[in-house]
Amino acid sequence: MTTFEIRPAVSRSAVSAGWLAQAALLAAGLGWIGGTYPWPLVGTFGLVTISIVHLVPVLVVVCAVAFLDNPTRARLGRTTLVAVACLAKVFTVEAIVWALTHPDGLGLDTLTDWVPIGLANAGGGLCLLQAIRSRMQNCGHQDAV
Repeated sequence: MTTFEIRPAVSRSAVSAGWLAQAALLAAGLGWIGGTYPWPLVGTFGLVTISIVHLVPVLVVVCAVAFLDNPTRARLGRTTLVAVACLAKVFTVEAIVWALTHPDGLGLDTLTDWVPIGLANAGGGLCLLQAIRSRMQNCGHQDAV
């Protein structure tokens, strides 16, 4: 009697290894940050410029995810995601310091102002965790994390 083994078609690419969800959270948070805050007295050109500056990190994350499926550029994609995740953490610290030192100034005043920062931090933290887990597995320490 012949038996057939049915296995799901699972890709072993970096995207299927868990980077996509983290990158999506990171990009969603970064994109939301760019459209959340009012920018008084900057005019149309200023608003367009501010929006473009805030959406550049989203474009970087999207390009990094595209690199993940390319075997020759997967490392660049992972490194880029980790770098953007670290920058999200640094800018969060800056936002907290700004909010504490300028309670009545321009910036983070309400809960809805903090939600996109939290979302970007969740994605960034998960990207960093994925990088640590990948590194541990590559070093042969599967049980460490």
